[in-house]
Amino acid sequence: AYALNDEGYREVIGLSVGASEDAAFWTSFLRDLVERGLHGVQLVISDAHRGLKRAIASVFAGAAWQRCTVHFMRNVHAAVSRADQGMVTAAVRTVFNSHDYASGKEHLRQVADKLQRTHPKVAAMLEEAEEDLLAYLTFPSAHWRQTCWSD
Repeated sequence: AYALNDEGYREVIGLSVGASEDAAFWTSFLRDLVERGLHGVQLVISDAHRGLKRAIASVFAGAAWQRCTVHFMRNVHAAVSRADQGMVTAAVRTVFNSHDYASGKEHLRQVADKLQRTHPKVAAMLEEAEEDLLAYLTFPSAHWRQTCWSD
């Protein structure tokens, strides 16, 4: 696990290996971080694993959740041909250069609309993950480069 420190830089705060990625493992891992002093968690970024999301909601109640853009892009790549990956990646990445939450939502919809004709599965993925992908835009812009894949 990584966290942003007070200066906005990432630092490793925990590491654990488990037999599975179920909610019990993740809950134990996250509770251990809290017991060792982690506090004030406002945003958690992770893949969309159900067990992990349940553990985050349980341990960090009230914290926002953001879907990891790298994991999301891996799912996008799996939905398009290798030949189209560059174009689709470039289009989706533009969403993460929005200036605020409202413009991010609008830009995501525009990209989804454009991709609907050629890559409807990716368009649907974007629309479904809208809230999960844009949570970082509700936080200070100084931290965005650390919380999202942006140019």
